[in-house]
Amino acid sequence: MGANKIRIAKDKADLVKSLTLSDNNTGPFQTYADVIAFAASLGNKRKKRLPLGEVSKREPGAIDVDIFVS
Repeated sequence: MGANKIRIAKDKADLVKSLTLSDNNTGPFQTYADVIAFAASLGNKRKKRLPLGEVSKREPGAIDVDIFVS
């Protein structure tokens, strides 16, 4: 059985990267997982779901679901 992963839509990959901290960026989130958790919370609050479509194969890649368990 394969590990469960949270995947990021290819058309949203640049947005996710721009919202995280990096050497040349001062985004509001420290990790990709933080961005995805916020986006999921916001979508749930607004009762809005979007189909995933094509999945990002490069950075940001899929995030292991265990990252969100705490």
